[in-house]
Amino acid sequence: MPPIDWLKLVLFPTDGEPTALDPIRIQKALFYISRSDQIPSTEKYTFVPYNYGPYSKAIYDDLDELVANQLAVPVQNTSRRWSQYQLTPAGTEHVRQLMPEIPGEWVVLAAETRHLVTSLTFKALLRRVYAEYPDFAENSIANI
Repeated sequence: MPPIDWLKLVLFPTDGEPTALDPIRIQKALFYISRSDQIPSTEKYTFVPYNYGPYSKAIYDDLDELVANQLAVPVQNTSRRWSQYQLTPAGTEHVRQLMPEIPGEWVVLAAETRHLVTSLTFKALLRRVYAEYPDFAENSIANI
């Protein structure tokens, strides 16, 4: 499964969760997934320490691809400088069709990770990531 499919799974909302995710939550969800021993390394994004901890430029490239293919859409958040991203109806249907081809434990991993990053405040999420992976906090500009 290519890394972009993990991105699609992370963007797929489960009941009661926000439909759109900000880039920090997307990055951190995919970072946590990349730490799983269940997933072959060829199917993971690669991360480096950056302004807000673990960062992968490839995620932004894949978000652009999903937007270009009308599977996702940026949603402007009036209280923030950055957009959030959510699946379009076509993207949601695409993920539904993809799910039977994905091992069930991977679908669960994506859903649980999405829930984790959406259940924490921005600062709490960064604190958790930095506590668990201090090497990825070395370039942080976040004052948490």
